[in-house]
Amino acid sequence: MRTLGEAGTWYGGGTPSKAVSEYWENGTVPWLSPKDMNGGKVLATEDHITEAALGKSPAKLVPAGSVAFVMRSNILRRLLPIALVPFSVALNQDMRAVVPHEGVLPEYLAHVCRARAAAILGIAGRTDGSMAAIQTSMLMNYSIPVPPVKVQREIVRILDAFAALDAGIEEELAVRKRQRLALARTLPHAPYASSSRSGDRQHVELGEVATHYVDPVRVESDGTYTNLGVKWYGEGAFAREPKLGRAIKGTTLYRVKPQQLIYNRMFVTEGSFAVVPAELADGVVSNEFPVYDLDTSRVLPEWLLLYFKDEYTLKRIEGEVTGTERGSTKSRRRWKEDQFEAFEIELPPITAQREFLHVIGTITALESALSDELAARRKQHEYHRDKLLTFKELAA
Repeated sequence: MRTLGEAGTWYGGGTPSKAVSEYWENGTVPWLSPKDMNGGKVLATEDHITEAALGKSPAKLVPAGSVAFVMRSNILRRLLPIALVPFSVALNQDMRAVVPHEGVLPEYLAHVCRARAAAILGIAGRTDGSMAAIQTSMLMNYSIPVPPVKVQREIVRILDAFAALDAGIEEELAVRKRQRLALARTLPHAPYASSSRSGDRQHVELGEVATHYVDPVRVESDGTYTNLGVKWYGEGAFAREPKLGRAIKGTTLYRVKPQQLIYNRMFVTEGSFAVVPAELADGVVSNEFPVYDLDTSRVLPEWLLLYFKDEYTLKRIEGEVTGTERGSTKSRRRWKEDQFEAFEIELPPITAQREFLHVIGTITALESALSDELAARRKQHEYHRDKLLTFKELAA
């Protein structure tokens, strides 16, 4: 067994000043941030910095073959992103990376850390502040098994084969989704800007079919509250970990009901819209998440949610968002309730909306079957992975 601190050389991150164009313009050095940590291996980074930034700013180059960890982000309230980085990279200030010492394969280290991500998060994670974080000292002291290199290599071979099987299903699922979207855009009454326009569509402001719902709850110090969040790209609402009132900064939260539309005012341009499902009806939200009752005699929640997934719709909203960006984030930019209610959409008859959803639902059922298969495969792979990564520690 070795601690992660003993497993390799660790590197911190730094963010070159956005005000200095010399650090960013025509940059060629990959700059890794939490938004790039979407899988087990980083294939590319969205942002790049210049060689000048490496010499004149806190950003430093991490050698190829590192394993990167997100250290500070609210995603740490749910999971700990860890990924292999096969190329040289600079790090955002919210990241750390380790380059393994001799005798530890980077691919093995990435696999074993991802397998134990939940345990590491449970021990080293902190969620009591406004931003969740990993405590460095606790991370460094976390122990992992390190078998002989020959054994590591065989484990990597088997786990990479599992990953390849998963990737095949993921690609098929992505193809199905692209086919659904392509078909949807050819159908009449689709909630997309590029679909054919029918004469029976009405131009209405959202305030005509959506009513702002406000049901306040006074936060009591000994009460327990389950705050809801909204994923990006219309992927739905989710429940955060329950909190005692004394750990919540605000004094008022707001109830929700099933089938209401909810959105995150700060991330509308990322498609942060959802319909509240029945299983989350006991949750509450802050005032950053406006809640609306919909007139279902005129608009179906599922149809409207698809409307807010459309790229053209999101670009229109982006033109209305007010406020200023804070650093590299948009956390101070908001789409307020009066803007939502004045937003104009093209609304077909309710029967046409229902017919469209029926056709698309048939295709979505096929996607769901693939998603279920992928989930089952991953569960099997995780079981075998955990078996592979379980070793009896030899007595000294």
